[in-house]
This record gives sequence, structure tokens and C-alpha cells, in this order.
Amino acid sequence: MHLSFFLLSLLFSTALHAEQYQSKQHFLAEAFNQQPPKPKVLWLKADLKKDVADILQHKPGFLRTRFWQKDERTVWILEEIGKTKPITVGVIIDADKITLVRVLAFRESRGWEVKHDFFTDQFKQA
Repeated sequence: MHLSFFLLSLLFSTALHAEQYQSKQHFLAEAFNQQPPKPKVLWLKADLKKDVADILQHKPGFLRTRFWQKDERTVWILEEIGKTKPITVGVIIDADKITLVRVLAFRESRGWEVKHDFFTDQFKQA
């Protein structure tokens, strides 16, 4: 009985720390003036794996990822582990430069300030 209560309370406390700020669908609609294109897939073949590992500063935990493209704009929705839990981010790239990074969902118990512009603006134009 005590173990069941403990597991239930642990599950409930984890759910309390998950915050979704914007859905993936709303982010895509906003990025493409309410008309997002169909997703494409980028496979991490041998030549890309090293570049992606250099950017992430660790080996990627995926073999492929979806992205959306219209003209010179690409939109990526990625999950990366924060301290211990995934953080979902949306990234807009125009003409090979980051124009927007937005935290869509944050699941950590602390560090929520990463959702604010003062943090995400540091990536603009990279």
C-alpha cells in the first residue's frame, strides 16, 4: 500500500513540473502564416553525424529528424535533455541563420528561465 502511494505521488509530482507553453502545431502554424508545409525527414548519415555531434556537444540520440521547409525558411522541433528531462524547442531558420528559438515544453523542476527571450535571444543570427 505504501509503495503504491509513493509511486502515485512520484508520478503526480513529475506531472506538476511539466509545462507546455505552446503546442507543436501552433508553433508550426505561427512559423508559416497558418499554412505549414508537409514535413520532410533528415537522416543522419555518416557525414552528418559528426557535424550534429559537434553542434550538440554529444552524440545525437536519433537517426532521423523531421523538419518543415518553405522557400529559405526551415522549422525544426527538437527534444534535448536539460539537466535530467527533455525540453522541447522550436527553431526557425531563415536563409541559414536562426531567427527564433522558443521553448515549447519544459519538464525540469528548475531552470524555467530558459523560456524567456533574454535566454533564447542569444541564439539569434547563429
